[in-house]
Amino acid sequence: MRWIARLAAVLGLLAAAGLMPGCGGDGDPEVDRINRLRDQKNAAALEREIDAQDPKTSCLAIRALGQLGPQARPQIEKAMKNPRSEVRQEAAVAYPHIASGPAAPVLATAARTDPDAIVRAAAATSLGRMRALDEMETLLAAVQDADPLVRQRASDAIARIMGAQYDFGGTEEQRRRTVAEVRRAWRQDSEMLRKYYQTKPGQPSKPSAP
Repeated sequence: MRWIARLAAVLGLLAAAGLMPGCGGDGDPEVDRINRLRDQKNAAALEREIDAQDPKTSCLAIRALGQLGPQARPQIEKAMKNPRSEVRQEAAVAYPHIASGPAAPVLATAARTDPDAIVRAAAATSLGRMRALDEMETLLAAVQDADPLVRQRASDAIARIMGAQYDFGGTEEQRRRTVAEVRRAWRQDSEMLRKYYQTKPGQPSKPSAP
């Protein structure tokens, strides 16, 4: 059906896009050290590494925590409140790996209120990546953010969730009209999308479609 094909095309396009720059490669002694802590599942030690003066070490520690999955949720959520914006950004990127379900209130708060636009943008992207259906209003607020990067990332996240690209460009009034259009579509399609992602959260398959 056209609805399924449209969603598959958008998901494929967005999956091909990169997210954030790297913070170390194979063979790097610091990478190897942090990876050993990850392999030991030592979340407490990795949490301590977040406070390292070297931003690279902090970055590596957060990524390693993300790779531990849901057990590292307390550490990632704490990092979302760190005073250093680069730490909050990395935590926002890692968040989909430790979360489950369609809600992400900590991430949604960052997308709405973090003082750094890079963090708000990362949070919006992650809401799309985890298909946080309960946070659609956060994304609709983010497409009206003062920063163009945040608006673009929120627009991409909405496309990832809904399977349709919307134009949030133009004037503030034009953006408000598009937001209203998305809300109408969301009221119509949200339950179908919810069932769809519950059936096949990773990729398009055979959801219940009209």
